[in-house]
Amino acid sequence: MAKTNYKVRVSTRKGLQELHVSAESPQQAKVIGARSGTVLRVLPVKRSLFQTPLSPADRQIFLTRLSAMLASRVGLAESLRLIRDTFSGPISKTANTLYQTVEHGTSLPEALQEIGAPDFPESLTALIRAGSRAGDTSVALSEAVAFEQEIREIRKSASKGILGAISGFLIAVATILSSSFYFGPEVLKSGLIASAGKSVDVGWVFTLGYWIGYASLGLLLLALPLLLLGTVGKRIAPSFSDKLILKIPFYRDIVLSRGSYVTLYGLAMLVRSGVRISDALKLAQDTAPKGALRQDLVRAHTEALAGRPWAAAMQTLHPTDKAALASAMDKEQITKTLMALANQYRELYAQRVATFVPIMTLISALLLTIAGGILYGEILLPMLQASSGIMG
Repeated sequence: MAKTNYKVRVSTRKGLQELHVSAESPQQAKVIGARSGTVLRVLPVKRSLFQTPLSPADRQIFLTRLSAMLASRVGLAESLRLIRDTFSGPISKTANTLYQTVEHGTSLPEALQEIGAPDFPESLTALIRAGSRAGDTSVALSEAVAFEQEIREIRKSASKGILGAISGFLIAVATILSSSFYFGPEVLKSGLIASAGKSVDVGWVFTLGYWIGYASLGLLLLALPLLLLGTVGKRIAPSFSDKLILKIPFYRDIVLSRGSYVTLYGLAMLVRSGVRISDALKLAQDTAPKGALRQDLVRAHTEALAGRPWAAAMQTLHPTDKAALASAMDKEQITKTLMALANQYRELYAQRVATFVPIMTLISALLLTIAGGILYGEILLPMLQASSGIMG
């Protein structure tokens, strides 16, 4: 059952206090509040539209400072209190919420999970939860920070290049189609062109424009299904979309490799933290993108619980990758193999993006140049010819 944040007014020996707790119902919130004193009132708290969540930079600062203090043997509650009192804004508010939660016996991973996204994404809480189970929360926090920073840099650089290339392509195609099939014909219908008679001779330009327009439309119709398959399709029917994407060379590496890297990296971190293989596969399902890879993890978890080799259930992995996992004999070898596979998918994704972006940028630049020529030939050139014919 989903949890809700509640504000609990409690009468204690120190006076009235207002606690912020996360519970499945007002009754449960009252029980939690009763641990501190006599509960006077329980009110649900909803996140305001204007409430600022933790930014990635704030989250990095918060987790880094918390990790440093825990590594120095400062108590969890005391660490959170110090962060609350020495910072301001979202960091202070988040520290205060966590402080009040852990004061009532909740562990740090559970408290982070209760706050949830967008302050603490599930991928981070899963890694921190795994590290805490292994007995070293400070290391888990620092590794979670490094993990998020690396993922953010990959997404930032890749998204910027891909979106820029795709945007240029769409603008160029739209310009060619609008010039060839709308603006150009409208110019020929104008009174200025009609009065110029035979002095306007741009038929060959329009013929060329139509052919280029149809070719651009063909490119768009070819690219649009792929774009929808990797975006809308993965939201509506992720498993079916992934099955189709896996059959498309090169494109599958761009769409799926990043998710594979994030999931396998997280799985490696969980195993390295001392989590059992079956539990790690279960936790990894929460952070894996919806689709074929998550279904693989579900099947692998079932196989691991039954005591059977689980690597064979990872159908999205290459046969050589499955063989490498199957040959790993202990957790240390499994961790190294998973980390190697994760890095392999990261490098594959980076290589594909490094190839795709320049190609798309070149195509976009070429189409934009052609679009400029068509604009001149179908709009400006008829006007220039008409003006010349009328004047002389």
